[in-house]
Amino acid sequence: MSYIGDSINASPTIAERAGAAIPGGAGLAVKYDANGCIVPCATAGEPALGVIIMQQGDVAVGDSVTVQIKDVATCVSGGAVSKGALVAVNASAQAVAAGAGDFAIGMALSGASAAGQMVQVQICKCGFVPEAK
Repeated sequence: MSYIGDSINASPTIAERAGAAIPGGAGLAVKYDANGCIVPCATAGEPALGVIIMQQGDVAVGDSVTVQIKDVATCVSGGAVSKGALVAVNASAQAVAAGAGDFAIGMALSGASAAGQMVQVQICKCGFVPEAK
């Protein structure tokens, strides 16, 4: 079997349809719904597909949404996040410091001192943070 060109998509972003309105969507973590559409993460510590890019703005149902699924993304913080900390999502789709049992979506490359600030996150979908023994 032979291939012509690059058979691997190396893009850090994907475009998908929104399954829900996402006001102020830029920088929020998203996941797929049961229909394969993009919706905001709504459960603290759940796995996220990626983060809506900062250029996106408000999202309406059915809109095309550009989602960053790897590399360095700008995320809206849900509280204080230290540079170098593992990052998870809260119930508002914001980046927070990951705790035991949370799914870490990446590592903070910058810090935030309060909710609503922008934080740079290396998206690597690190897996679930183990419980302390």
